[in-house]
Amino acid sequence: MQLGLVASCAQPEPVQLGFIGELSGRGADMGLEARNGAVLAVEEQNQTGGVDGRSLNLLIEDDGRHPETARQAFNRLRSKGVVAILGPTSSAIARVLVPQANETALLLMGITVAPNELTEADDYFFSALSSTKIYARRNAQYVLQHLNARRLSIAYDRGEQAFTRSWTEDFSRHIADQGGEVLTTVPFDSSNATGFSNVARQLLTPRPDGVVLVAKSVDTALLAKSLRTLNPDIPISTTEWGGTERLIKLGGRYVEGMLVAQLLQRDSSAPYFLAFQEAYRERFGDLPGFAATTGYNATRVLIEGLKARRSGEHLKDTLLRIGTFRGLQAPLAFDRFGNATTKSYPTLVRQGRFVPLE
Repeated sequence: MQLGLVASCAQPEPVQLGFIGELSGRGADMGLEARNGAVLAVEEQNQTGGVDGRSLNLLIEDDGRHPETARQAFNRLRSKGVVAILGPTSSAIARVLVPQANETALLLMGITVAPNELTEADDYFFSALSSTKIYARRNAQYVLQHLNARRLSIAYDRGEQAFTRSWTEDFSRHIADQGGEVLTTVPFDSSNATGFSNVARQLLTPRPDGVVLVAKSVDTALLAKSLRTLNPDIPISTTEWGGTERLIKLGGRYVEGMLVAQLLQRDSSAPYFLAFQEAYRERFGDLPGFAATTGYNATRVLIEGLKARRSGEHLKDTLLRIGTFRGLQAPLAFDRFGNATTKSYPTLVRQGRFVPLE
């Protein structure tokens, strides 16, 4: 009788979810925000009873943007029985982990990555964002419309070529289609910050009427400083990748007037988003950026998938069957390859804030 009583009162094993992201190093701001968004989504779900009476346990790994570290993190999470992995937050690491996900049939939900080569395949990689080429084309439209710049120079971080090179190529094609011209393209090594002055000179040599920076926030801020030290009036644009809160904190006056594409509608009055924003501020002491919002959305997608999964059904098939999920600002509709359709929004940096233009 006593053994039966103990068995009947035992708590069911928690559902294990994994997270892999860049939590240390030069790109840690985005990884930490994405982690925070995931943590908040899990904590909120546990407050409402978890999934089928089982609590969720988020196991967090730092890949440090090192391939071997990421591989080891993936294997550790798999050995602990995770049902899916959130992340990574770097395109370079996504290229490393997707083969492992496919070999093991373990779903990988990319948070802030959507390189073209990974978003057009039937595999075990999903993305909470649209593909790179979609954002590149939108950015080209923003530059032409809001900066009125048609003769451009571009710098991109060669360390993230899975994203930056394809983004640059798609952006350049759209600029050319609209009658503009990319005068020069300058790849750079983000680990060599002392070379930014030289990169800035190369960008300005052909006398462009605008410069586009395809880099993480810290490098975008440093490049903007080098550019505006040489030419204080040069218009500058950067991608969604560079548009974190850290850009303004590090860039100061050098990023004033910069055109920044955002994956977050910062002036949204959607009740669901406002409630999330307040919960995030109470939990982490700061307002959420796009990485936090995307991390939260991606985690909610997995949670809803787990709640709706049928007996014997792979989580991948569940997500594809459902197709469209509630997002903080707009629905997330996944295509047959597991890529979400999401919007971007142009902003300008004005007086230390991202100010929406549309």
